[in-house]
Amino acid sequence: MKISSLLTNAGIATGLAAAIISAPSAQAANFTFGFQNILGTGNTNGDAIVGQFTFSIADDGDGKTLWQFNNAGPTASFLSEIFFDWSGLPAAPISLSTLNTTGTSSGVSFQTTGGKLPQGQNVVTLLSPTLGFDNRSGNQDANLVLSAVNFGTDKDGLDPNQSLGVSFNGLDATTLNNLILADRLRIGIRAQGIDPSGGSDAFFDGPPISRPVPVPGFLIGVVAAGAVGGSRLLKNKKQVA
Repeated sequence: MKISSLLTNAGIATGLAAAIISAPSAQAANFTFGFQNILGTGNTNGDAIVGQFTFSIADDGDGKTLWQFNNAGPTASFLSEIFFDWSGLPAAPISLSTLNTTGTSSGVSFQTTGGKLPQGQNVVTLLSPTLGFDNRSGNQDANLVLSAVNFGTDKDGLDPNQSLGVSFNGLDATTLNNLILADRLRIGIRAQGIDPSGGSDAFFDGPPISRPVPVPGFLIGVVAAGAVGGSRLLKNKKQVA
């Protein structure tokens, strides 16, 4: 089979693939992050379980993003507070739209409050000591704080295998992802009731969690073209025979 024919088939197959998968491939951006320990505080209550907490940001249409915070377990604990800090930005990148929205587990309920991330003065940013949580040792609260309505195990916080959904107005998921990676937007959490001592600990946003990379439509087309070409060659051989 000629290369030109293969490329022609690839183009046709790519068009067909695009028609079939255009909707899924155009899915809104979605980013997932883990958390990391705050060093130099002497508090190691939650160091071993930091990996069970994650959050994700996804475009949700109409200028909104949907954030989801998760406590995957298995260690007994509850996520009681979430802190947002954008003190290094000239304007707020997000504003609260709806709390306890899509993805919120039954029994989970958060409200807006105030305060500083525990151990936040020990968070060292990549850009400047005046950005992020490391200037919270004074009287300045984080820019936004979400807290469980009632603290305690099996109450309103995130126990193992529970999640919280929060809708925000403002910047899109890709821009917010870039701000987090650049230390211009910081996310901190406080976990309490940590097994076995029942102690508490604080964490801040860590590296992004990798996701599978979608196969480009053209490669799908080339594969499909190969299948089409192979089928035609087989048919031609049968006719010759």
